[in-house]
Amino acid sequence: MVRVEEEEEEEEIGGIVSPAESTAAEPGSEDDDSLLDALTPAFDRILGKRIYEDEDREPLRDCSNAERKQCTKATPVTVRQLKEKVAVMWSDAGRAHENGADHQESRARLDVLVGEGGALRDMCGVDVEESVARAPIADVVRVHDYEYVAHVEGRCKEGKALDTDTPVSPGSFDAALAAAGAALEAVDRVATRRRAAFVVARPPGHHAGPRGAAPCRELFDARPDMCSCGFCLFNTVAIAGAYARYRYAETKVGANELVFGKVAIVDVDVHHGNGTAEIVAGLRPRQVNLPLPSSWPPQSTLAYKPWLDESDAEHVFFASIHLRAPGFYPGGGAAGENTDRLVNVALAPPGGPRPGDAAARRALSASARKALVDKCSAHFRAAVERDLLPKLAAFAPDLLLISAGFDGHHSDLYYYLDDQDYYWITRSLLQAAKPKAVVSVLEGGYAVIAADPPTTTLRRTRQQTATARVPDDQQDSLCGLAAAAKAHVKALADYQPRL
Repeated sequence: MVRVEEEEEEEEIGGIVSPAESTAAEPGSEDDDSLLDALTPAFDRILGKRIYEDEDREPLRDCSNAERKQCTKATPVTVRQLKEKVAVMWSDAGRAHENGADHQESRARLDVLVGEGGALRDMCGVDVEESVARAPIADVVRVHDYEYVAHVEGRCKEGKALDTDTPVSPGSFDAALAAAGAALEAVDRVATRRRAAFVVARPPGHHAGPRGAAPCRELFDARPDMCSCGFCLFNTVAIAGAYARYRYAETKVGANELVFGKVAIVDVDVHHGNGTAEIVAGLRPRQVNLPLPSSWPPQSTLAYKPWLDESDAEHVFFASIHLRAPGFYPGGGAAGENTDRLVNVALAPPGGPRPGDAAARRALSASARKALVDKCSAHFRAAVERDLLPKLAAFAPDLLLISAGFDGHHSDLYYYLDDQDYYWITRSLLQAAKPKAVVSVLEGGYAVIAADPPTTTLRRTRQQTATARVPDDQQDSLCGLAAAAKAHVKALADYQPRL
């Protein structure tokens, strides 16, 4: 019997050490049947060789579901060592999304994570893979109205912003489809026994609702500027969840594929995942009130966008952990809106500088900053343990999707979590949910310079954020975004899924 083994070094993040594991296919197991066929690509992967050379790659294009399934064969699911690595997926098309030199959601976010020398490239237990998939429109309109998709395409062609928060360029439409395509490919990977994947998506997506900006009903009259897409074009994590329900329902899966009957989405970005919440609420037929001035007679429309069938609402869970403060984007997400399958963990401001005030954060003493980090960490963990984990455990999803926003990190501008908090929340979600597989998708996180807080050029936007123009020579893989993402991916790599 030939064994394929790979030794990995112990890696420590935030004082937590995870020993490497070495396992192999056992005689008579299902792994044994096709092990010989898998040996060559397995050794290529273990030795660090590239299976696909750059010159062999096709241009970015629409990929059918069958073609996307074929892509999963690049990582043989019969070799346990490879199966246990986290697939970090990204698309170079994300660089073509131009949103202005001083916009904080910049291409530097890709560079510090997966660019040359990026923080995720040197991690044990991780395969960084470039995706060339482009999400078919059929998968996008499972969560977005086609009228909105066509509107985004037109605005991108013209280079006209969707709103003040969300500038776009001719390359933005393909960038958004490529981000979604990478997420769909990640779902395919974990469905064929790849335990975990992290999609470094750009642009982000969790504020995009079925028709674009998800209106904040409680603030629309007083602050209509709060009704924006918040840097987002298409809701990548919702597109992935809808695809998982549609493609991997029990009646559709093939041999060696997992059934994803129940899907949970948990948003850990510091901003409420209002777009995802709106999409998940649309899994039941409902009357939606249109956002209109208070002097206008109320109007509503009937909305319903199923992912698979009438049982969707009972098989999808959504939770958002976010800061809720007066005037803080996007509003909404109150704990009073909670149900068994829609949970808001609304965090109160910790005191100190208001969210987004970079100058005041820089003026904090080291002791004051540490006190805020300790306070936020304790409050964050207690709220998650009390309000979220029991409901997530009771739901017991087959697939866990994480909207991984890192803008609550103390190096960013809104809250005061540290690296260990991002390891903790990821591990806690996985331990509570016990999913068969997990796919995480990058949302926010803008601290791309190793400063605490980052040096920024301030410009007031609808999100009350500070924007940063980052010279190439100042991009640092030790920045807050990189540190938080590494802790998150480390927790994904440590997870042992139920099969």
